[in-house]
Amino acid sequence: MYRLEELGPFDYTREVSLPSYETFYPPELAELQSRIAVYVSGILANEEELESVDELTHINEKEKEIEKRLDPKLAEDESMKTIISECERILKKQPLTAEQNSK
Repeated sequence: MYRLEELGPFDYTREVSLPSYETFYPPELAELQSRIAVYVSGILANEEELESVDELTHINEKEKEIEKRLDPKLAEDESMKTIISECERILKKQPLTAEQNSK
């Protein structure tokens, strides 16, 4: 019988996957991200019916059309403006960069 040490080293990159980075967010950030996602989905819900369409369409064009129509809806939302403003204020005070992680 072989000893495991003689067969190694082992590569587990295909068998073991790391959780998404969001898994490691502090609870406060995870809650903020979740609330924003729910809020945005509430604003954009039922905006576009794509079921039971009677004609074929170019998918890329349709996606661009939807994005062009919905993007201003979020940009003009007062609550989103407040959230964006606060995020900008925080990032000015504490910019988060990849270079900070290498120190």
